[in-house]
Amino acid sequence: MPERGKRWLSIIMKYTIFLSVLLAGCVMLTNLINGGLGKPNFPVSKSIASDMPSTAVHLGTLPVQGEHVRDEDAAWIPMTELQQSGQAQSYEGEYWIRLRPSEQTILDPYLWIRGIERYEVYGQNERLYSFNIEPFNPKVRTNHQLRLVPLSSAGDGFAYIRVILTKPGIQLYESTYLIVKAEDALSHALRQNAVRAILGIIFSSLGAASLFAFASNRKQAIYLFFALLNIGQGLSCFVNTSLLSYYAEVSALAYYSSLFLPFSMVAYLAFLERMYGKGWRSVNRLSLYFLGAYFVCSLLAAWLHEPAYVWLTGKSFQWVLVAVLIAVSASIIRTHKLQIDGKMEWIMLGNAVMILLWIYKWLLYLYPEIGVWLFMNWPLYSFYWQMDMVYVAGFIFVLCTGLALSGYLRNMHEKLHVYAGQLEEQNTKLKELDELKDEFLANTSHEIRTPLQGIVGISESLLEEAAGPLPPAVRSNLQLIADSGSRLTGLVNDILDMSKLKHGDLQLRRSPVHLRQAASVVLAVFEPLARQKSILLINDIEQHVPLAYADENRLQQILYNVIGNAYKFTDRGEVRIRAEEENGFLVVEVRDTGIGIDRADQEAVLEPFTQAGAYRPNGGTGLGLPITRKLVELHGGELKLVSLPGAGTSVTFSLPVAADSDSLGYSAAGGEGDMEASLRKYEPPIALAEDLPAPAAASRSGGAQATILIVDDEPINLQVWKNYLADTGHLVLSAGSGQEALNAVREQKPDLVLLDIMMPGMTGYEVCSALRKQYHPGELPIVLLTAKNQPSDILQGFDAGANDYMIKPVSKRELLARMQLHLELARLNQALEEQVKQRTADLENTYRQLQDSMMETYDALGEVAIWEERNRIAHEIHDILGHKLTGAAMQLEAAKRLMLIDPDSAQSKLDAALESVRKGLEDVRVAVRMMKENSPKDDLAESLNELMNETEHMTGITVRRSISGDIPVLDALMKKSVFHALQEGLTNGIKHGGSKQFDFALYMDEDVLLFALHNDGLPYTAAPYGFGLSAMKDKIKHLGGTIELAVSDILGGSVLRIEIPMRDI
Repeated sequence: MPERGKRWLSIIMKYTIFLSVLLAGCVMLTNLINGGLGKPNFPVSKSIASDMPSTAVHLGTLPVQGEHVRDEDAAWIPMTELQQSGQAQSYEGEYWIRLRPSEQTILDPYLWIRGIERYEVYGQNERLYSFNIEPFNPKVRTNHQLRLVPLSSAGDGFAYIRVILTKPGIQLYESTYLIVKAEDALSHALRQNAVRAILGIIFSSLGAASLFAFASNRKQAIYLFFALLNIGQGLSCFVNTSLLSYYAEVSALAYYSSLFLPFSMVAYLAFLERMYGKGWRSVNRLSLYFLGAYFVCSLLAAWLHEPAYVWLTGKSFQWVLVAVLIAVSASIIRTHKLQIDGKMEWIMLGNAVMILLWIYKWLLYLYPEIGVWLFMNWPLYSFYWQMDMVYVAGFIFVLCTGLALSGYLRNMHEKLHVYAGQLEEQNTKLKELDELKDEFLANTSHEIRTPLQGIVGISESLLEEAAGPLPPAVRSNLQLIADSGSRLTGLVNDILDMSKLKHGDLQLRRSPVHLRQAASVVLAVFEPLARQKSILLINDIEQHVPLAYADENRLQQILYNVIGNAYKFTDRGEVRIRAEEENGFLVVEVRDTGIGIDRADQEAVLEPFTQAGAYRPNGGTGLGLPITRKLVELHGGELKLVSLPGAGTSVTFSLPVAADSDSLGYSAAGGEGDMEASLRKYEPPIALAEDLPAPAAASRSGGAQATILIVDDEPINLQVWKNYLADTGHLVLSAGSGQEALNAVREQKPDLVLLDIMMPGMTGYEVCSALRKQYHPGELPIVLLTAKNQPSDILQGFDAGANDYMIKPVSKRELLARMQLHLELARLNQALEEQVKQRTADLENTYRQLQDSMMETYDALGEVAIWEERNRIAHEIHDILGHKLTGAAMQLEAAKRLMLIDPDSAQSKLDAALESVRKGLEDVRVAVRMMKENSPKDDLAESLNELMNETEHMTGITVRRSISGDIPVLDALMKKSVFHALQEGLTNGIKHGGSKQFDFALYMDEDVLLFALHNDGLPYTAAPYGFGLSAMKDKIKHLGGTIELAVSDILGGSVLRIEIPMRDI
């Protein structure tokens, strides 16, 4: 069998299975609703036309007094007689029906009227119900109305029905007027409308889900059209359900229900256009337009002319719909050349079902006997399905459309998966190309910067008459060459900055910056040029403006670009800069009186490589303002431009305010001098000390100040560096490769190395790493010179051990300034190392003296015969040495921190430490002599104050004291115990608790001496006592006292409390 035949056979099998499943579902639903597959389950009801013989009709009006019907003079015609006479078919106007509810046998009867558009019901002296009488609304539909009127109040009397005809003919069908029980009517309505209700719920759910999908993805309008298709079908089901009319008045809405199907079909055609694209055949587009116009005409007719509305939405629309579906199906098949895919096969089935439905409806209309035959043979179908075939066909149609949508989404997902793979592959290639571009840009910039360094360097060297005096014409030409090289360098830097900003690679080094000073520096650069054009440069930034939190170098770049543009495009007048704080930002405005910019060009000048028409004669690359805007945005601010032709330009940008300007010493009342002074506190002290010796390198090589080794593989760069250093007096060595540089260093150690990175064979990074294995940064400074300016390159250089990093082209002034800085730092480092060695030797000598003193102490201890006395002597020595050495340790630690920052202060700290050690030795000797003599010391209060004063002087702590004057005279042992307790408390608080403040009290409480020492250091935690505290505890216990360590309730640290009874004194 051919492949196409197999395909069609597969489609037919799929259709058969699909429709069989639907048919089985319908049979099961019928069995469930009807309670079996036998006869239809009709409600118990009585027709007033056939089951109640006394029912009569009066043609015309009847008087109504209040709510009482007066029928004494009425001409009543039995309803059966009126049915047979044929008079009812052509009657127009108003008629009354009279019935006696008691004739039927239904208890608690209700009147159910169907298909009547204007009527009211009266009982005995009351009106029971009224529908569409006053006011009259012609736009109602009552085919599916469920309104039950209770007749129990009529009793044995009559009930009256007043009917006002809206068109000729009296409806006397048996099902028009029924007497039923309320529960039977509701049960019947539920069974008869179950299919519509179920389908309405399904349509509504599908519509809501599609709307949610569309809300989640607005680009997929196909979800919206599928939702509208379902909403139209769902509204048609609900409005034409009698159950809804029982709870709400929907007869007016039912009037417009005929519009729901045309609305749904318009949504369906739009759905197809989205599925197959806007390029599908014109017949389908014309069908969409035609059906859309048809719907609009039907809507207008519904408002303006009911007969035209009925005609448009009745049989005429059925034929229009069939024609459109056939045309659309044929067009789709012809377009795809019979290549039916998963979407198309379901679209074809849905269209076919709708076409067959309307053909079936026309057959029933043309041949009513078909309906009779179906009712006689398949009553369940006729009762439950025949009236609902439109909705069932609509359900199949929507289901097929949903399956087509599922296939469409599946295809889209597969395509997206393929596209995602292709996109990922393309992204990988783009990343590779981007990396290649970055590498190319870096290498190209290096290759450009290298000759630029030669051009600018040689030009500047010649201008400084390195080769002798120059004629004016030659000097002018050389200046042009140097200026052109500088401009080209700026262009390279701008291109690299724009590339970094574009890729987010530019890193900011933020710090508090004084904006007025930064602006003053930039304005000073432009001042000579401004005088030539008679332009006044004004710095209106107030002194009280807070510091900006910005990258200082990038801030200067921003100011250079903005002020430079203002100067360039201003022929006369002024350029003014001002700033003020707004909501945590510094808003800076640069205003000029230049040529201005057209409003249409203002946004363009902020784009890279773009200039306004009036700007082009002034030259430039069009990168200044775009880079400036990106830099401002990178700081978290924004840049705005306001300008008018001939009225000047105002450029405003914002920068964040530094978090705490006051912490940098800024004062609104101070001037620039105050600010500079406060900022200098935070600068590293690089001024040379007067007494530091110069390094040995400064005096060798024939009186040269220092030996400089230059390493570069470019001969022209070597010549430039030599020219730069020609008049400095330094001895200059050169090497053309990394290996030559290492050999040169082995032969003669230089004082500083200028090292190029990009060299063949051994790179500058490798040379730097090799040198760092032998020399530390303070011993041999290394300054890298390269055209590579990526952050990763700079980081790699510092990781290799470089002291500094300079990007080519390098100006002579900057190079000499950097060299001088590193040479001075190296000299300072060498001098400090020598001083440290000297101080270390002094400390070792002192330590040996201390050891000798300790031996003397040990000898003195050997002369004491009693063990307790030896122990007491050891405790005395520990107290004295512990206190003195703690102060000495603090002085040494301070000297260590100040060694590299403030050598003079460090020297004084070392001297203080030495003095403390010496004093400690003297105190040890005195203590030994005192212990031998066993004589008491002087006045206790004086001794304690002397101890606290000395401690404050040595360590910088504060001791608040309170010594009572009523303390009796103590013996020598008790004095020593109190003195050593205070000494040990201060020592432990400083050494182990980090205390800075103490509170000491000594007083009497009756016959008990109380001692309390509080500190603000670490809170006390339970731990075993050390040697000093153990000795103190033994002393206090020997005196009959107690000792306690706890958390201080005054200073928050620890507290030492001692109680000694005085009863034995």
